[in-house]
Amino acid sequence: MHDTPSLIHAPEINREGLIWLNTDKPLSLADLRGKLVLLDFWTFCCINCMHILPTLQKVEKAFSHEVMVIGVHSPKFSAEKDVENVKQAIARYDIRHPVIHDPNHILWGHYNIHAWPTMVFIDPNGYIAAVSSGEPEPLHLLNAVRDALDTYEEQGVLKPSAFSWATPKVEESALRFPGKIKPLPSNAKQWMVADSGHHQIVIFDDAGMEIERYGSGRAGCDDGNKHHACFNAPQGLIANNDAIYVADTGNHAIRRIDRASGDVTTLCGTGVRGVMLINKFEKAIGRSLASPWDLEIKNHILFFANAGTHQIGAIDLVNNVVRVVAGSGHEGISDGPVLLSPMAQPSGLVFNSDKSKLYFADSETSAIRFRSPVPALWRTRWGMGRWRNAPAGERYQ
Repeated sequence: MHDTPSLIHAPEINREGLIWLNTDKPLSLADLRGKLVLLDFWTFCCINCMHILPTLQKVEKAFSHEVMVIGVHSPKFSAEKDVENVKQAIARYDIRHPVIHDPNHILWGHYNIHAWPTMVFIDPNGYIAAVSSGEPEPLHLLNAVRDALDTYEEQGVLKPSAFSWATPKVEESALRFPGKIKPLPSNAKQWMVADSGHHQIVIFDDAGMEIERYGSGRAGCDDGNKHHACFNAPQGLIANNDAIYVADTGNHAIRRIDRASGDVTTLCGTGVRGVMLINKFEKAIGRSLASPWDLEIKNHILFFANAGTHQIGAIDLVNNVVRVVAGSGHEGISDGPVLLSPMAQPSGLVFNSDKSKLYFADSETSAIRFRSPVPALWRTRWGMGRWRNAPAGERYQ
């Protein structure tokens, strides 16, 4: 967060052309006088925007009378302009604070925003106090809010008051915001589903009858037997004859379900967001990941889309080590040597029939790309980038 150089009146947030969600009426800056207001400019396709939400929930809980968090949904893609899609995202991510849906970027322009996510802090007198672009470190954000509140209390401008945060409606259904569905290797035709909204993994037969559920249904990161273990918004999965592997996105972890016993263990991840993967082997246990979104497997190597750092990593299941196998860690689209090519929130993985190419959905660039192992190159197959042969890169398999 950086302080603004001089006092600037915050532009009004109650304007024509805006749609207010999670509140029974629009709010003006005059209504919020005496509170610290945090405007969160986000869009629901942005993984870094999603990473901030748990911290914002902590702010709301710790300072419910002093701070007002308001999301300003500023769409990047056309599908994000549909208010019904925004409502679904609010429910999926359990957002309790008011959200302004701004499909025409009205507030984006008035506040001179240039990137997702960006947070604008408005002091109790209605002036812009600070602006922060990018994904903040959670503890730094909490401490910054606490320090600001201490200052405003000393100045006598803070006027705490209660606010009723929204309680999302949860409809009863067999599945809630399912992520991936993939075939389960077995004699009978079966399917496994990442039931993200219920924090569970579900097995169905080919007729759609439920066979098994793994996970307590409570969001958490506990290992243990299938009824007591906890997942947090799992998105992707893959299986072999011995185990089901789970991209436990909300826990920034990869979990293993033993198919014989049903027991759940953690292969990699600590429950908190990690930094970029590096080009050397690290112990998988205790190594933090960043929103793993999908998985593929080839022999004893488990590949994963590490969406939060715009990379693809791999775990050697025999030696229990992890390393990057593609992606520079920078967000973008550019073909070339696998470790130098930027990606943008990879979210789906699949091998071709002979497992010589690993395809992935590069969600933030609206592209389908692949890694060709010999030579080790990224190429864009469909989407915004052109399909072209990249310069020969290092051999990396």
